Amino acid sequence: MIYYEQKPKKSLGFIIICLFLIVIIYILVNLINKIDYNMVNISKEETSEVTSFSSNEINVENLIENSMYSIVGVSKIKEKNTSSFSNNSENILGMGSGIVISQDGYILTNRQTTGGLYSTCYINLTNGENYTGEVIWEDEVLDIAILKTNAIRLPNMTFANTEECSLGERIYLLSNYTGYEIQKKVEEGIISKINDTFKMQIDNENIYVEDVIRIDIEANVNNTGGAVINENGELIGIVSEKNNAVIPISRIKNVIEKILEEGECEKIDLGIYGFDNEIINYINNDINLDHGVYIEKIDKDSLLKGLIDEGEIITRVDGIEVSRMSEIKEYAYKKNVGETLIISVIRDNVEKDIEIAL
Repeated sequence: MIYYEQKPKKSLGFIIICLFLIVIIYILVNLINKIDYNMVNISKEETSEVTSFSSNEINVENLIENSMYSIVGVSKIKEKNTSSFSNNSENILGMGSGIVISQDGYILTNRQTTGGLYSTCYINLTNGENYTGEVIWEDEVLDIAILKTNAIRLPNMTFANTEECSLGERIYLLSNYTGYEIQKKVEEGIISKINDTFKMQIDNENIYVEDVIRIDIEANVNNTGGAVINENGELIGIVSEKNNAVIPISRIKNVIEKILEEGECEKIDLGIYGFDNEIINYINNDINLDHGVYIEKIDKDSLLKGLIDEGEIITRVDGIEVSRMSEIKEYAYKKNVGETLIISVIRDNVEKDIEIAL
């Protein structure tokens, strides 16, 4: 006789426990997957932020590197010596930076570095090439000179709209450290003051320099003639150690445009100095005008000597309202020698027109 052993049936409780364990495992697996997915997303976001920051840093570096090709060395010394820090005074004087403002060889630099009109300087490019440059325009007060060289296809800078500059705006000062040998230097800072006016002396006469820009970087012998650019790589102005300021490119933009078009620009100087409209009320409480420039000083050789008086207000130039001294000078730069200029002044509370031949 054969016997078969019958296996006991699984109890209902055992089945319920198994199902419960399966559900728990399923929930845990999904929870772990969800946590992993979120960690991946967080990692991607963090990576994206880091990449973005690194990208910005790279853009700034590229911007500065590309802009540096427009910075040249300007020197009155033809032959370099063994040391840029020699005790010989010739190694210290007449050396600075320059800025390429045109592909066909026009260089913007300091008048203090170059000397007066028709002076000869030596231009040293980043690629090691050397050229002779001649001063074709200069302004002693602004400490600016424009040189012409025979170099071509130079990488020139584009100009910023200085009317859009703002306090606290980030800037970069690019310069050539020694003048003859190209040793690039970069300084980072901000714009600390706009439309500043200060007084200086030339030949024992008080001269006023208007509408300069101040930055939180000291102007010194190592960065004089350097270019102040914005975060778009556009030229805001040129550093002057003599004036300890940045001369905005807007002050001579009309001169540069005329030189590039005609090859020259005859200098027209009205010989007047004044204060902008915004501070007239501080000078004279009785004057309340929404435009106009207060005339503080008139040179003895000025075209306007005897025609207007100190303390009068210039309201218009050729019928165009003016509120800043720089506007008058910039407009005069557009004119040619021999042309006429009509200046409107307030005298005895009456506006009068004065015509002068330039």
